[in-house]
Amino acid sequence: MSITEVRENLAMDCPAGRAQASVEGYFARHRRKDGTSRVTLRVPLHGIWPLPGLPLEHEVTVITRLGRDEENLNDAVQIAWTPRGEVPLPDFKGTLTTWAGDDPNTSFVEIAGYYTPPLGIMGEAFDEVIGHAIAQRTAHALLEEIARFATAPVTD
Repeated sequence: MSITEVRENLAMDCPAGRAQASVEGYFARHRRKDGTSRVTLRVPLHGIWPLPGLPLEHEVTVITRLGRDEENLNDAVQIAWTPRGEVPLPDFKGTLTTWAGDDPNTSFVEIAGYYTPPLGIMGEAFDEVIGHAIAQRTAHALLEEIARFATAPVTD
């Protein structure tokens, strides 16, 4: 079985401290009594052959815990998710990290991790054709959700 890497990052219009707090706050907002977070991601599929330009929506159950990145330089959120539903999508394990940009009002959030395509050889072939592109877009969709949460107006 092959293991596939996913790495996506996104610039955010906020300081790094707010970005880190927003990553943690985003999952806290979706946290359930069992400690997991349930998030529905809307993934655009336009431009992925042979799929139509319709968005794919799928729900994932996310487990997070605080930690440090591999170099022990930044706080990191260890993240693992399991797709819900009947479509055979892979589980994912990785980290979410944030860091400051050159401008103090800009930061970055990155997700990096791995998954194993389901369904053996058929899944690996699907992954090579379009599955990996779906995984990258799913990761990017999560980062965009976190960025929206980070830059949303603060209300009491």
